[in-house]
Amino acid sequence: MNEEYESWDRLENEGPKAYDAFMKYCEMGPDRSLSKLGNELSKSKSLLSRWSAKYNWFERSSAYDIHFNNIKMKEREQNIIENEKSIADTAAKFLDVVGKAIDDLRPEQIKASDIPRYLKAVIPLERESRAFLLELYEKKSRQREQNNFIMEVVTSDEVRREMAEEKRNRAL
Repeated sequence: MNEEYESWDRLENEGPKAYDAFMKYCEMGPDRSLSKLGNELSKSKSLLSRWSAKYNWFERSSAYDIHFNNIKMKEREQNIIENEKSIADTAAKFLDVVGKAIDDLRPEQIKASDIPRYLKAVIPLERESRAFLLELYEKKSRQREQNNFIMEVVTSDEVRREMAEEKRNRAL
């Protein structure tokens, strides 16, 4: 039998009643106590104390807590990653819609009074994209230096994709 043993698994010499009590003890979480368990199971505290000492409940329940907390942390991290991806995807879709609207915009449709508001929104984005392009250029330059001046042509579509990916990575 090649099954992996975990410390909270039933021990070879641990009876089913003792193991059932141990599992209930584990499920009580950080506020667990033998007194509370005794009340819940209608068992004497002295019996539970003997089982606890004989089968190392404290150490085993601590290992169970760590295992369970690791599972919860991974689930939380996955939920955060999925949420951030969803936000990034939504933002990318919105930017596509805005980009198409700008492409269709004619100068005579813009009111002079709206220009300062547009500039206030666009200038920070333009600066951020220039900073990203500079960072990308420097990164490519370092790569070229390391690779004995191998030239790489980057298309505007590749730059847009890398910018979108960088924004998603920053959001994570």
